[in-house]
Amino acid sequence: MPPPPREAQPSDYFAEHVKQQLLKAEWLGDTDQERYQRVFKGGMHIHTTLDSRAHQLAQEAVSSLLPEDDRGFTAGLVSVEPATGAVRALVGGPNFDQAKFNLVTDGDGRQVGSSFKTFTLMAALEAGLQLSDQISGAYPCPIANPGSVNDPWTPTNIEGEGGGAMTLAAATVGSVNCAYARG
Repeated sequence: MPPPPREAQPSDYFAEHVKQQLLKAEWLGDTDQERYQRVFKGGMHIHTTLDSRAHQLAQEAVSSLLPEDDRGFTAGLVSVEPATGAVRALVGGPNFDQAKFNLVTDGDGRQVGSSFKTFTLMAALEAGLQLSDQISGAYPCPIANPGSVNDPWTPTNIEGEGGGAMTLAAATVGSVNCAYARG
């Protein structure tokens, strides 16, 4: 008698995320076992918003940006269709087979770091600022934060008290927190 067919395993972060969401979906059953049976043995047909070409390109982009060494760099990427909210691609890290932690969906509690600088920069450019415009990156840079336990909010610069006046381009290249907090 041949062995039973092997259970399908997700091949990437997107498939794993969908699987985990289904296994948590109470509408599929009251218990973990009921949900498991319906997801893996219930004959379900699952349709997602994934665009396989966009997903492939996202995986290639993440792979191409990371250095091929053991310094532990990671990256994630999600592509969302703005008009509908449909997730077209989701890459939770550089190698699903080696690291199951999904940087995109499981990063709760992790600081977003400098990723917000991209949105701040776009808003500044849309408002008419130029990359050559001067901005202060000097530390300390207390920012009013009414109603918060951190009022004022005082971001720090990785480069310490340096910074001073610089162009928006230099603040971006140097990832100067105080310049962006003032912006």
